[in-house]
Amino acid sequence: MVDISILWRRDAGTGIQRVVRALSEQMLQSDLGDYRLRFVAATRRKRYRYLEPDQDGKADALRIGKRIFASRGDIFLGLDLSSRLLPRHGRQVRAWRRKGIRICIVVYDILPAQHPEWFNNQQTDYFGRWLHFIGRHADQLLCISKSVAQDLSDWLQQQGYSDPQRTIDICAFPLGGDLRQSRPSHGITDAETQALDNLAGRKVVLMVGTLEPRKGHAIALNAFDRLLRDGLAESPALVIVGRKGWKSEDVQERIRLHPHLNTDIFWFSDASDELLYHLYQRCAGVFFPSFAEGFGLPVVEALSHARPVLTRNIPVFNEISSSLITYFDRDDGVALAQSVTDWLKDIENEQKPCQQDALTWQKSCEALLRHLKILT
Repeated sequence: MVDISILWRRDAGTGIQRVVRALSEQMLQSDLGDYRLRFVAATRRKRYRYLEPDQDGKADALRIGKRIFASRGDIFLGLDLSSRLLPRHGRQVRAWRRKGIRICIVVYDILPAQHPEWFNNQQTDYFGRWLHFIGRHADQLLCISKSVAQDLSDWLQQQGYSDPQRTIDICAFPLGGDLRQSRPSHGITDAETQALDNLAGRKVVLMVGTLEPRKGHAIALNAFDRLLRDGLAESPALVIVGRKGWKSEDVQERIRLHPHLNTDIFWFSDASDELLYHLYQRCAGVFFPSFAEGFGLPVVEALSHARPVLTRNIPVFNEISSSLITYFDRDDGVALAQSVTDWLKDIENEQKPCQQDALTWQKSCEALLRHLKILT
C-alpha cells in the first residue's frame, strides 16, 4: 500500500512531489515478487482506501475506491508527506500494526522541527504532530540522506522514543536525478519561449527551488547584484525556477521590481519539467545556495545533465561525491560574487570533467525496495 494522498489531490510540482511521481512510476515498472502494488490515499474526512482507475477512462486518473483489507505481511509505505493526514487516521494505522502490517514512512527532512522560523506556524504544528506520530507508530523510517537519518535518530532519542522494547529501523537511500524518468510535466508557454530566446547566447546560471527562506534566493540576488554593479562585459544571467512559497514576499517583490528583470534576472514561477529540462541543458552551471536540505534534488539533477554545481558546504551535499561540485562557505554579497566568478572561470577553463555515473530513479527505487525487503 503506497500512500500518494497529496499528489493524488494536486501535483503542485514541488521537489517532494517529483520524488513521489518518480518512485511511483519506478515501482510500477519493478518486479515486486510476491507483492502486489496498490496506491492508497486518505482525505481529512475519509480513511485510507485503495485508489482505482477513474470510470471515465482518463489516463492516470484515479479515484477513491474500495476499503482496504490488509493482513499480516503487508506493507504500508508512506511515500507522500501526508503530515496533515496520517495522524488523523491513527486508529486505522494502529489497527494495521496489530494485524502485523509493517508501517514504513519516507522522511524527507525534519527541518520544521529544527528551524521553525523558516516555516509558518501551521506547517510546524502539523509537522510536529506527524513526527511524534511516526516516532510512536512506525516500524521503519526511510530517510533520503544519511544526514536526515542522523538528525532523525538524534531527535527521536531527545524526545524519548529510544525504547529498548521497540526498535525503529532507520535507514537512508538516495534520490535520482534523471528528470525524464520522473513522470515529467510538459508544456512551454509563449512567454517562456520568448524568455528562452532572450537567453540565447548568454552564460546562464540556473537556480532551482521553491521561494522560501532556507533556499537562499536573497543572498543569490545580493551576489548577482554585485556582479551587475561591477559591470562585467559578460556578466552571467541568473535564471530562477521556483514556485511562490511561504515567508518569501520580500524576495518575490525584489525579483518582480528588479531593474534587470528579463534581461539579466529571469524568474519562471510555474515552469513545467519540460522547460526545466531545457534550462538544465543550456545552463553553464547550477547555483544552489540553500542553507539546509534533506537531499538537494537540483544537485543530482544537474549532475545527471553533466552540469557543474556551486553549493553551500554542508554535510548533506558532501554525501554526493562528484568532481562537478564546488563548495562555498562565505555568503556575504562580495565573497559570494567572487565565488560565482571563480566557479564560472573554472567552467570556462574546462577544469571539471563530465559526470560519468549519475544517480537514477531506477537505482533509487531499487535501494528503497531493498530496505523494504521486497528486493534482496
